[in-house]
Amino acid sequence: MDSRFWLLAAVLAALPAHAEDVPFAGHVLDVDASQEQRTILRMTGTRYGINGSTAQILDKARQCIGSQSGLTLDPVDPDSSTLSAQGRRDYRQFWSTHSVRTRLTLEASDGHFRIVQSALGLAQGNSAETPDDAYLPISQQGGDWQNAITAAIAMATGLADCMYR
Repeated sequence: MDSRFWLLAAVLAALPAHAEDVPFAGHVLDVDASQEQRTILRMTGTRYGINGSTAQILDKARQCIGSQSGLTLDPVDPDSSTLSAQGRRDYRQFWSTHSVRTRLTLEASDGHFRIVQSALGLAQGNSAETPDDAYLPISQQGGDWQNAITAAIAMATGLADCMYR
């Protein structure tokens, strides 16, 4: 029994630190606490209640993503209860333009949906002129992370608002 304890302790010590949940503006940020930079891995929003079946919610989400500026629908798996899109949004910070990039995943179930954002990135310049490889992960150590996350939240808010129209 004593050897099992030491084996378990060794295995746990070898595992990297897990993500830390950080509340921000009604969302939960999953932050990589094992890195000094504290990279933001993903962001989870509110679970919304809405009338409709999973299929109806996904159909409405497809329409909303198509009507939202800066969102591009990813290929759809017809058997999935999720829908994802790539999003880019510009914002101004002081005298320069920045672009935030995110992958929005709408998770649907009968009568509910929520939006989870991942692959968050930040770049200097506007989104129309910024190549994919110019985006850097957003970390809590950078001075502009709050503005970037707020811009990413605005994309999810626009999608959620459209779901109720």
